[in-house]
Amino acid sequence: MSLVGNLEDLGLGDILQIVSLSRKSGVLSLQHKQDEGKIYFSNGQVIKAWSNNDYDNVGDLLIRKGLVTDRLLERALAVQRKSGIKKRIGAILCEHFKIPRDQIEETVREQTERIVYDFFTWDRGTFEFELGEPEEIAATNFNPLQFMLEQGLNPQWLALEGARLKDEGDEVYFSRKSAQPVSPCGRIDAQTCLVLVDDDCTTRDLLSSLLRQKGVSVAAFGDSRSFLDALADWSPSQQSPPFVIDLIMATLDGEGIFGGLELAKIIKKEWPRQRIVLMSDRVDASVKNRVAGLDIGHLISKPSRNSFAEGSESLAVREFVDKLVGIVETSAEEENAMFFDIGRDLSHEEGVDLLSQSETGSATDLSVKIRTLVEEISSPLTPGSIVLPALQLAGETFSRAVILRCRPGELVGIGQFGLEPFCGDADAMIRETVISLAGDSVFSRILAQPAPCIIAPGDSAEEIDFFARLGGRLPEEIFLGQVKCFDQVAYLLYGDNCPDNSPIVGVEPLEIFLLLAGLALEKELLQKELHRCQAV
Repeated sequence: MSLVGNLEDLGLGDILQIVSLSRKSGVLSLQHKQDEGKIYFSNGQVIKAWSNNDYDNVGDLLIRKGLVTDRLLERALAVQRKSGIKKRIGAILCEHFKIPRDQIEETVREQTERIVYDFFTWDRGTFEFELGEPEEIAATNFNPLQFMLEQGLNPQWLALEGARLKDEGDEVYFSRKSAQPVSPCGRIDAQTCLVLVDDDCTTRDLLSSLLRQKGVSVAAFGDSRSFLDALADWSPSQQSPPFVIDLIMATLDGEGIFGGLELAKIIKKEWPRQRIVLMSDRVDASVKNRVAGLDIGHLISKPSRNSFAEGSESLAVREFVDKLVGIVETSAEEENAMFFDIGRDLSHEEGVDLLSQSETGSATDLSVKIRTLVEEISSPLTPGSIVLPALQLAGETFSRAVILRCRPGELVGIGQFGLEPFCGDADAMIRETVISLAGDSVFSRILAQPAPCIIAPGDSAEEIDFFARLGGRLPEEIFLGQVKCFDQVAYLLYGDNCPDNSPIVGVEPLEIFLLLAGLALEKELLQKELHRCQAV
């Protein structure tokens, strides 16, 4: 695999997704004027990032967190030198000096993310991906203070988040020196009034500081793993603090981005009566669909990362802190009035009943929503930039939907909404779904259809297996729509109205959107081909 070129022709987000999908190991070298950077991959996952810019090194961050001292770090380096630098410094700190592995991992992850996100500000420059085992390459390029993640970061998540931060112009987040001390992982005890789980250190530290100023004792965690470890020694009571969890975080396996939702499911399964509040800076129909029906009815909108970067001067942050104080002071019975009624908001987005749009809705309101979604897919595309808007619009039309990617001879599930009440961990189930196109099923027939259709399901083996995965309910009619690119089906959207099996109506806007999504894909591929030809 050879990957060499210019960043203006192939952006960093595209490069990360290519390496992720190919599951390659190696090092991506980047150059922009006098700046240099490297991203290390193991089986398609990011395990380390390096830049020649003036970043805090991981050793300094560990010292600032109070996890190690200068003297202890020097002793660890001495142990490493005796071993011939065969062991990474992180492993030595864990094994010889009993420093918690999860806290080291969290520190390395935060620093890796910060460096990778900074690379997204490089609009020009060159890149080269070198295949090889990253540890062997690192041994020839870095000093002995080597910190690498045991469990890598999902490059597709980094691509989406890096592009978002760049679009928002989050200059404070991209700053190389941290302005505030990083707080260590929390511990839940009898004095804890609120538990906060957020993978963004700026947000987490500021909220913890402001809440403590208001007399609220906070236990703060930076990822799902460290929080679950803390729960191992915790038992709930009537005075148990509410858990406030960021919805968008890495999942435990590093493959998904809805780690907060995954964490909430785990907690609800173990402690059904525990108060859980999910928060997100993007509360739209697709987000509400993921939360709806899971008996996790509390979802609040938090300020943008830019607001947290402004610190305590931000009015939005101060108001949000007051809301969290209200959560602590409010009883579970009184709590419902403070949160989104997810089912109501899904059905009455901005005061309009979008789920029955074809009967009573306003064409103007719907056209505004479609125009917004079309703008989202008009920028350079990644698979996520097609999937999320398509599911968002499908959420206004169907009770549940599935996005499938078309590959030679099969369809592979990549996304869903509305399936949790029917089949448990729906996201994991859909990612494992593979539908053969060899048999005579509605899925194989739709690929030859010129347009989307609403039809009754059949009884082929492929359909029986698919509906069994969806919980065993057989819908009376289903919607199948294609996203075509150069007359080839790239994605297939499935929708139905289980369990009430109400008639499928009002699909015309969705059909138009799927057509525009295909045209946007074609445009992006043509632009990349044009850039490639111009570079030759």
